[in-house]
Amino acid sequence: TLVTLAALPYIRAVQQGRVRPRLVSWMVWAVLMTILTVTSIQAREVASAVLAAVGAVQCTLIVLIGWRIGSRYLGRLDVSSLVGAAIGLGVLLATNDLLMATIITVSVDAIAYLPTLKHAWDSPEEESLASFALSASGAWLCLASALLSGAAVEGIIYPVYSAVVGTVMVAILLYGRAVPYAEEAYEYGSD
Repeated sequence: TLVTLAALPYIRAVQQGRVRPRLVSWMVWAVLMTILTVTSIQAREVASAVLAAVGAVQCTLIVLIGWRIGSRYLGRLDVSSLVGAAIGLGVLLATNDLLMATIITVSVDAIAYLPTLKHAWDSPEEESLASFALSASGAWLCLASALLSGAAVEGIIYPVYSAVVGTVMVAILLYGRAVPYAEEAYEYGSD
């Protein structure tokens, strides 16, 4: 439920022009989450499949809504991420092993995350802290569910990755928002 709710503040903020999603990341994630949903279903890993399916829908909605507002800028990092994602997708299509497919999918997802992580670092006010905090919390709960249900490695890899990277994103956003206030307080105190 938390992961599903995580998209709502993000979508609303995109519509209001307060958040500018890096569309390169969101497009790659939409494709990857769809693939991960299928591989998780094939592995009969329900928690991972649900988390990935919700992610696929959310990413697709954000791409569609953010197309007009989002950043379509393609810098070196964006191009490198797209190339890495394309290579990963090619390798993914060539494998029949579910564990390897899950590992490749998560690796490509991490590559696609780089432009968004950089954007969060450079412009934390253009990302939704509430959305990433809800998503990370939901991923941690999904991981707990997967562990309690005795999920196989294939069913644990994505929730672990999602929880960790979501937590890193929240930390970056919190740091990025706190630094200007700390610098302002320091300047005020030294006068």
